[in-house]
Amino acid sequence: MAIALRYEKSSQSRSVVPSVFGFAFGVVALLIIVKFPFDVYRESKQAKWPSVSATITKQSVRRGRRDDWRIKSEVRYSVDGEDLTSSIYSGEGAFWEELSMRRWASQHPPGTPLPIRYDPEHHNTVILDAGDMPETGSQARGDLQMLLIFSALSVTLIAIGRVLQRRLVKVV
Repeated sequence: MAIALRYEKSSQSRSVVPSVFGFAFGVVALLIIVKFPFDVYRESKQAKWPSVSATITKQSVRRGRRDDWRIKSEVRYSVDGEDLTSSIYSGEGAFWEELSMRRWASQHPPGTPLPIRYDPEHHNTVILDAGDMPETGSQARGDLQMLLIFSALSVTLIAIGRVLQRRLVKVV
C-alpha cells in the first residue's frame, strides 16, 4: 500500500511579507514626522543668524567611513573686528555625488568668498548662507520628501499585502 504525500507551499507567508515591510516603512515615516519640527525650529533659528562674507582658506572632498563623500571648507571671516576661522561641511553624498562635489570644490578654490551665517552666541559655529554646495540646504525639505516616499511605500505595501490576503482567503 502506497501513501501519497502532497507538499504544498504556504501562500500565507508570501501575503504577509508586503504588509510587514509596509508597517516598517510606516514606522520610519512616523519617526520622520517626529524629527521634522526639530529641523524646522533649528533652520528658522539659523535663518536669523547674522550673515558675513567669509574667504575659503582650504577646501577638500573626502570619503567617509561608509563610502559617503563630503566637502570640507575651512573659512576665515571677521566678526566685530575679530578674525575667526571655522569649517563648513556639506551633507553626506553617495558615491555618485563625488563628481559634483569635486566640481564645486574646483570652482571655489582658496581665496573665493563664501557667504556664511554665524551663531551670535558662538561665533565659531557657522553655516553656509546661500549657494550651490552639493548636499547642503534645507533639512526640513529633505524630511518632507522622505516622509512622502516612506508614506507612499507604506500605504502601497500594506495595500498589496491585504489584496494578497484576500485572494488567499477566496482560494481556500
